[in-house]
Amino acid sequence: MDLIVCRGGGPASARRPVAPFLVALFAVALLGCSGSDGPAEGAGSSGLSGPANPSSPPSSGSPAGSNTTTASSGRNPDTTAPAPTDPNGDTVPITQRPVLAQVRVQLHQLARFTEPVGVALRPRDPRAGRVYVVERAGLIKALEPDATVAPEAVADLSAFTLAGGERGLLGLAFSPDGSRMYVNYTDLDGHTNIDELTLTASGRADPASRRRVLLIEQPYANHNGGHLDFGPDGMLYIGMGDGGSGGDPQGNAQNLQSLLGKMLRINPVAQGERAYSIPADNPFVGRPDARPEIWSYGLRNPWGFSFDAGTGDLWIGDVGQNAIEEINAARAAEGTGRGVNFGWNAFEGTVRFPGGGTASGAVDPVFEYGHGAGADQGCSITGGVVYRQKAVPNLAGAYLYADYCVGGIRAIAATGEAKAMVLIDEPVGVVGFGLDADGEVLVVDLGGALYRLEPAP
Repeated sequence: MDLIVCRGGGPASARRPVAPFLVALFAVALLGCSGSDGPAEGAGSSGLSGPANPSSPPSSGSPAGSNTTTASSGRNPDTTAPAPTDPNGDTVPITQRPVLAQVRVQLHQLARFTEPVGVALRPRDPRAGRVYVVERAGLIKALEPDATVAPEAVADLSAFTLAGGERGLLGLAFSPDGSRMYVNYTDLDGHTNIDELTLTASGRADPASRRRVLLIEQPYANHNGGHLDFGPDGMLYIGMGDGGSGGDPQGNAQNLQSLLGKMLRINPVAQGERAYSIPADNPFVGRPDARPEIWSYGLRNPWGFSFDAGTGDLWIGDVGQNAIEEINAARAAEGTGRGVNFGWNAFEGTVRFPGGGTASGAVDPVFEYGHGAGADQGCSITGGVVYRQKAVPNLAGAYLYADYCVGGIRAIAATGEAKAMVLIDEPVGVVGFGLDADGEVLVVDLGGALYRLEPAP
């Protein structure tokens, strides 16, 4: 089991830069795809699947995609309130601020997989300590507490999955009672499917139980989003990209009649002949000009989102076009993003996007950074998690994230102070984060490795 040791909590400006040609070479070799977020073939619209049963990361060389440089303009500030101050069980109190300059961490390799893109925990898992790893080609595998990979896949969706580039099996979430799993994958026609499978007593998914919850048609091959998770409210949140091409040519992200470019929120349990139901407190329920599944909008390609275990805040890493990567924080004290407009394609980060539309009431990201191979730059953000445990006390209260192109693990204070620190400057290719059964951070590298973040000696 390999270790990647920290360079030691210095400022981002101290980090070793990566040459642009090496970034491009790595990305193309790893993903087997090339090109930019330019126009792609095909057209379509987003739509809701009917009831019941079915029959099935990014161009630009990154699983999330990233692609006209910009001029300045303002937008409305995010008027979120401070986080609550109660302790969160056995974790470090949420009032604690991280001391990033004193953080010393390393990555401990637990196991290797084939193109892993995500990792999840099963609540009330009878096999305590297991974690579940998503492979892009369509398999879900279990990693045992002793760091061995279970010989049989937990689920095999490869026959229904179109994998490669920004397509594939991209997301996994377990129901709060642990009895069902929900998966997000690209079907053989190139569209996004959210399916439900029941788990058997052996801990494997029952193939005969597979039920389509939601089908969203994709007009292009990129910007599928892919992550999904249950929130503290027990509802299923689904991150959807804007449908692809470049610059959101169909205007999906600001169109409330499209499910693309959105954060969706549903109750995925079947209700009679209905495949799912809409929570009554969703912001657009009852509006004839909007889809009721929409929770928030104005996203380009949310590649990784998570809920802070201490505060309930929703954190979203949204991949930029050609200039800016952004991190959005929807504070629980202000509705956890309910009805919030994050601004794309009128804005890329805090900057007006040339040729974009309008975005009434758009809020600023809590953090952004520019494109390039410099110490504090990148080209494709991977959203991460807020650290709330005690193994690395100085890290408590930090939001961890990565950039696929430049590599390493970075952190900012979850309270929103806009100063990033590089914790580790390898590996290149981080595409996902998660938490293990102890709440410690797991890191997914598309090249094959699953790591745990640990204190460095």
